[in-house]
Amino acid sequence: MRKILKVKADIWLLIGLYLLVSPLYFDIFSSAQFSPAINKLIWFGLVLVTWAMTFLLTEILTRTSEKSLPDIPNELSPHRRPKPRGGGLSFVLIFLIISGVVATKFWPLYFPFFDFYFQYPILNFALLGFVKDFYKNNKKNVPTSSFYLLQGMTVLLSMPFSTLPLYFLNSSGSYIIGIALGEIVWFILHILFVVTFIKFYEFMDGLDGLVGSTSLIQLVFLSLYFDHPVFILLSVSLLGFLQWNWSPAKIFMGAVGSNFLGAVIAIFLMAGPNSYMHIKSYPDPFLFWSAIAVTFPLMGDATYTIIRRFIRRENIFKAHRSHLYQRLQQSGWPHSRVVLTYCAMTGVIANLVFQLDLLGSMISVVITILGIVAGEIYLKNAHS
Repeated sequence: MRKILKVKADIWLLIGLYLLVSPLYFDIFSSAQFSPAINKLIWFGLVLVTWAMTFLLTEILTRTSEKSLPDIPNELSPHRRPKPRGGGLSFVLIFLIISGVVATKFWPLYFPFFDFYFQYPILNFALLGFVKDFYKNNKKNVPTSSFYLLQGMTVLLSMPFSTLPLYFLNSSGSYIIGIALGEIVWFILHILFVVTFIKFYEFMDGLDGLVGSTSLIQLVFLSLYFDHPVFILLSVSLLGFLQWNWSPAKIFMGAVGSNFLGAVIAIFLMAGPNSYMHIKSYPDPFLFWSAIAVTFPLMGDATYTIIRRFIRRENIFKAHRSHLYQRLQQSGWPHSRVVLTYCAMTGVIANLVFQLDLLGSMISVVITILGIVAGEIYLKNAHS
C-alpha cells in the first residue's frame, strides 16, 4: 500500500481523469440492476482495483522474472543490461479476471460478447507469446510449424467476432463451391489482419513504453468510439504496467503482452462495429475504416520499414534495428521522447477520427506519411 501511495502524481492524475470522464460517455451507469450512484461507485472501485492489482503484480514479476525470464542484450538491443521480460502477463491476467468475472457480473447486458468465447482466443494469443518468451530465454528457436499452426487455429476461434469491412463483398452474390465469395474473402482477410497486427505490435515493442503507451491511447479511443467500457479497464491495467515499463524500464512486456495487445485491438476493430451499441450510427465498414486510423503511427512504421527493407533488397524476415523509432533512438533521442512523439501522433489522429470519422481517417493517412517523411529528413540531416 505504501508503494502505491508513492506513485508519481501524473499517474494519479490520469486515474482521476478515467474516473471523471468514463461516466460521461457510457450508459452502464443508468443500468436497472443498481442505482446510478451505486453503479458509479462500482466503476470507480473497478478502475482503482484494476490499476492497483496490475501495479503490484508487475512489481512481483519484476522481481521474480529477473532470473527466470531475463532479456539478455545483444547487438540489436536498445538496452545494455539484462532486464526481465514477460511483464505483459500482469495486465493480461488482471484484465481478464476483472473484466470477465466482475464487470460481466455487474453489467452482463452491456458485455454480451465479452465472455468465454471472446476471452479464450485472446488468452491463447497471450499464452503463445509467453511460450515464445520462454524459448527466447532458453536461446532456442520456437518450433515454427507448430507455433503458426496453433496461432492460425486461435485466429479462427476469433472469427465469430469479426465483420467484413468491404461494402461490395458484404452483398456478393458470387459463389465458389457453394460458399459466398464474400465469406471466402472475409475468411482470408480476417486471418491476415489479426496475424499482421500481432506480428507488427511485436516488432514495434522495442523501446521502453512504446507499445504500452500507444495501445493505451488506442484502447481509450476505441472504447469511446464503439462505446465499450470494458476496454477502459484494459487501458487502466496498462497504466499500472507502464509505471514499471516506462523509460528506464524495469521490465519488458515481452511477446505475451505485445501479442495480446495486437490481437485484442485487431479483433476489437472488427468486432466493435458489430456489437450491441455504439456512439455512431453508420454502417459497419464506415466505422472500421474510420477507427483503424488510430493504429497508423505503429502500423505505419512497421509497414514502411518492411517496404523500405524490401526495396533495399534486405531480408525482411531477419532481425534488424531499422524501424523508424529505432533509428530515431540511435540518433540520440531518449526513449521517452520517441515514445511521446508516437503517443502525440496517436492522440491527434484519435481526436480527428472522433470528430470527423472517415474524413479524419483520410487526413490521418496524410499525417502518418508526413511524419515518416519528417523522420527521414531529420535522420538524414543528423547523419550529415
